[in-house]
Amino acid sequence: FESSVPGIYLVGELTGMGLIRNAVRQSNQALAHLAKQRKSDTEPLAAGMLDVCIVGAGPAGIAASLGCVDRGLTYVTLEQEKSVGGAVNHYPRRKLVMTEPMNLPVYGKVKMWDVTKEELVELWDDVQAKTGFEIRSGVKVENIEPLGAGKGFRVLLKDADPVLARRVMLAVGRRGTPRKLGVPGEDSPKVMYSLLEPDQFKGRRVCVNGGGDSALEAALSLVDAGAKSVDLVYRRDNFDRAKQRNRDRLFALAEEGKIALHLSKNIREIHEGHIILKECGSELPNDEVVVAIGGTLPTGLLRSAGASVETHFGRPI
Repeated sequence: FESSVPGIYLVGELTGMGLIRNAVRQSNQALAHLAKQRKSDTEPLAAGMLDVCIVGAGPAGIAASLGCVDRGLTYVTLEQEKSVGGAVNHYPRRKLVMTEPMNLPVYGKVKMWDVTKEELVELWDDVQAKTGFEIRSGVKVENIEPLGAGKGFRVLLKDADPVLARRVMLAVGRRGTPRKLGVPGEDSPKVMYSLLEPDQFKGRRVCVNGGGDSALEAALSLVDAGAKSVDLVYRRDNFDRAKQRNRDRLFALAEEGKIALHLSKNIREIHEGHIILKECGSELPNDEVVVAIGGTLPTGLLRSAGASVETHFGRPI
């Protein structure tokens, strides 16, 4: 899992493998390769330089941190959020998370299948309490500067001193930076990019924009929470990216009139009491907007370190 720049590794969802078990397995394999490379280094670490800088404290970053503890490597794990767990912290309450048994270094074998968001958060808290691995939370990485062949990297942080590391492991996932609509009014306080507590929108008129599982699950959660109205706006005419169980329930609630579907539509403008759809100019009465259209890949961060990046957006390769 080493990139085209020797010393920079990519693990977890960023590689296109979204299951938690896969993220953990990739981190274990990458750490094994990294540790082997570390033993063959001929140049000692410079003063203040660490063996590894891990970016992201989701499942892949947690496993990588544990791997460093297990192998006696000096490391720092940087996380822009306030807690460990990655994207799961932004899931709605009681959301089912798919996983399978996995092996966490130091902690041991974890036998879990489909679990709720809350159960997974409890697991990560237990892992941290029992193993003592450390993270620096609330820290955002802005750039990665190579120091020269085999000499390591300078990881530049926002409003903090840079980190020096011989190798860097990127475990940032795909949702670290939410993708935005780019429409007038999107900077309004009524717009959010994750739905943590659906219950707070009871009696409110909410529009969800998106067509993946996160969007459908947000809309379903809002109905369950007693939202006054739920509109789902999606730029395509079908939801083929979403799980069948989510689609089935969505269409059932749409037939009951509890969710209004606006397919092949886009939001043109966001106003205080309504939104305007682009294709037809219709105004929808609205109090809140949930934008659930995924995140932007950290391609700029990769390119800053000299890695070659190709994005294909579903095209055959």
